[in-house]
Formats: sequence, structure tokens, C-alpha cells
Amino acid sequence: MKILPRSVLVGISVTLLAACGTPVERENARTSEQAGTSKLSKEISKVEEAPEQTEASNVSEDDSKRDPVEISNIEPEPEFEVPPTSVLNGKTPEEIQAVFGKPVLLRKEEPAQIWQYLTTECALHIVFYATGDEEPVVTHVAMNDRVSANKVKQPKDCFKSQLQRVGFDRVKALS
Repeated sequence: MKILPRSVLVGISVTLLAACGTPVERENARTSEQAGTSKLSKEISKVEEAPEQTEASNVSEDDSKRDPVEISNIEPEPEFEVPPTSVLNGKTPEEIQAVFGKPVLLRKEEPAQIWQYLTTECALHIVFYATGDEEPVVTHVAMNDRVSANKVKQPKDCFKSQLQRVGFDRVKALS
């Protein structure tokens, strides 16, 4: 819903009220309405005369002085060899959290823990299992499709999406 300027609303109100009054009141209302209309015309012309602000005018002075070559030289993250998921086996919860961060879902069923990590492509489930007094370690890794909840057809692609989510620097910690 568009809100009308006050001068337009006053003009409409005066016109409606004038229709109910005597001929003298109607003439005074018409004069008042014309005054409101001329004020509105002046405001519209001010807006039309104002310089148009474009996106380019929103660019800071520093950005406009930057060398386009400098901007294009921003290096993308390096490609990396996607390791097999077995690289996670034997890792502790601290080691996994250092790489993947906090899990989206953490389920504890002593002596096991299941951590879940999500990307748009898939869900990664990391199962920790503790034997005796030892700290739990990764014993199983599973991945499923986010849409159908079936096992992923390309586990390497799923694992790669998980590693890309965390970034190249953290992936190095897996080796």
C-alpha cells in the first residue's frame, strides 16, 4: 500500500468536505485545494530535479581508486586431493571438531556418539565409539543424500563438499 503525501490527503479531504458545504464554503475549499496542489507540484519538481543516485555513486572513493588488476588477482582456494573417508578413523572428538567445527546434531548412546554435519549436497555422520576407559574415536563414517535420505551415490563428492565447507587450511589437519 502506497502512502500519499500529506498535501494530497489534505486536498482530498477539503474536496470531500466542500461538497457538503454552502456555495461560499465550496469556493473557499476549492481555493484551499488549489494551494495544496501547487505545493505538491513544487515538491514533485524538486524530486525530478534532484540528481539520480546510482550504484556507482555509492562506491567509496577508495574502491574507485583500486586497480582492477589487483581485484582480479584474488586467489581462489587451492584445489586439494579429496582423501578417503577412512582418514577420519581413529580421530578423537577434539580432532574432528578442530576440522569440522561443532556438529549440527550430536546424539549420545553410550558408549557411542553420532555427530552430524550438513552441506546442501549431503549429511555426514561420524560415529565415535569408546572401549573401556579409552577416549571415544571414530569407528564409522556414513553419508546420505539430503533430499532422499538414501546413501549417497558418490561418497567422494559428498566428502569433498564437507571439506570445502570448512576450507583448505582445516583439511590439511586431517593428514
